[in-house]
Amino acid sequence: MIFRLLRLILVALVVVAAQPSFDAMAQAIGQGSAQLIADQTKAIKDLTAKTDGLEKKVGAPDQDDAGLVD
Repeated sequence: MIFRLLRLILVALVVVAAQPSFDAMAQAIGQGSAQLIADQTKAIKDLTAKTDGLEKKVGAPDQDDAGLVD
């Protein structure tokens, strides 16, 4: 009976002591996600710029035969 009570108290203490680490872990996950989103946004902007450049390059030589061959 006494051992069960001591075990219950020990489990309660561990749960209370572990609470700040859960908060820190959640915050770290949030920061990692923000960095990932920023990296992906930059990659999307770079790809959009490349696509726009290619579109201009392809659309420009519509009357030039040598440009169409390229």
